[in-house]
Formats: sequence, C-alpha cells, structure tokens
Amino acid sequence: MQIKHTSPDADIDWSQVPQVSLPSKREPVWLSDADVVFTSRGTRTLAYPLVGTPSKAVCAPQFFVLSVREIGKISPEFLAWQINQKPAQDYFQRTATGSYIQNIRREVIENLPITIPPIQQQRLIVKFWRAAQLERITLNRLVENRNHQLEALAMGLLQSTNGVKA
Repeated sequence: MQIKHTSPDADIDWSQVPQVSLPSKREPVWLSDADVVFTSRGTRTLAYPLVGTPSKAVCAPQFFVLSVREIGKISPEFLAWQINQKPAQDYFQRTATGSYIQNIRREVIENLPITIPPIQQQRLIVKFWRAAQLERITLNRLVENRNHQLEALAMGLLQSTNGVKA
C-alpha cells in the first residue's frame, strides 16, 4: 500500500493496491484491521484506520504502523480520527523536521498526547466522522453535477446561436 492508494477522507482504496512479491527473506509484519497507518512524510500527515484489510498486506516505508493492542479500550478508527484533528495536526507541524518536505519522527508520534474516552463515546464519534465523510462525498458529487449542468447549458447556448455574436 502506498500514499497514492489513500484519500484525504482517511480511506484506503484496497482495489487499487497491487499484489507484489516481496524480496525479503524474513517474514514481513502483515497489516490487520487493528492497525492504523500514519503518513510520516509529505504535506498530508494523516492517519488511516485499516478496514477490510486484505490478507498479507504491507505498506510503504513512508507510513508508520500503529497497532492497537486493546481493541476494547481504544478503537483504531477513533485513534485515526483523533490523530487527524487540529490539536494533533498542530502538534505535528510544531515538531516536524525538514524545510521543504515535512517529516514526522517516530518519537513525535509516540509522544502524541491522546485522550481515550469510554469505548461507547469513541464509537459515537466515529459514527459522526463517517457521516461527515459521506456528506462531504455527496456534496462534492452535487457540485460536480451542477458544473456539468452549467457546461451543458453553455454548450447549448453556443450551439443555438450558431456562432452569432452579440
């Protein structure tokens, strides 16, 4: 999995992730649905909760893999949501290295302050987050549709005047 397989809405398009043979002689650490991957380099420092992870999936080195060991205590989706919020993003900006390409060191993500509310509250927050993502997708589709309508209207006007200038 690479950054190009992610979206700004913290989703991963597994259908676009290629299957490859790994040259390493040692067994890799496979990704699971209990993991969150975090982009450590670049302009977008986002966390992606892994959902529907295919078996034997690995990620590119520009990701840190955060493994949630106690699912009953903290939800991977909630952890990703919290990492993607303004307080954490401000923390990353303050502590990042690199002048042109931002780089987050391992110690920085390890020292990120995280608040862990009760699991029911986490699930509710994740539901709100997912609803907001769906609303954003729907709104973007509506805007695209309106733009297509306006383009069609403009083309219709141009064709109906047969090039007559006012």
